[in-house]
Amino acid sequence: MITRFEPAMADGLRAFNNRLKASGVPYQFPEHSTPAWLPPQDSRRTFQEYYLAVEDGETVRGGYILKWQEFHIAGVTKPVGYVHLPSRKDSSTESTALWACS
Repeated sequence: MITRFEPAMADGLRAFNNRLKASGVPYQFPEHSTPAWLPPQDSRRTFQEYYLAVEDGETVRGGYILKWQEFHIAGVTKPVGYVHLPSRKDSSTESTALWACS
């Protein structure tokens, strides 16, 4: 099941990151449920949300980061979601991306 990352899932996410590291994967998912950069706030229109793929209610199998931002497209302002995957722990600029309009 895909679900928004909640604080109660932190242990499962740490275990996921440890499995990745043990397998030689250089990518890590952020381990705090609230993004340090662009956290959701009531008045903010540009923000990030973290989502996890969870099996059996606790085992994290994957995740992605969704950044929402408004864009002016063909004369209309629309919220656009930018989906990116975790980056190398030592490189905050590397990501894989997919754009989607709501």
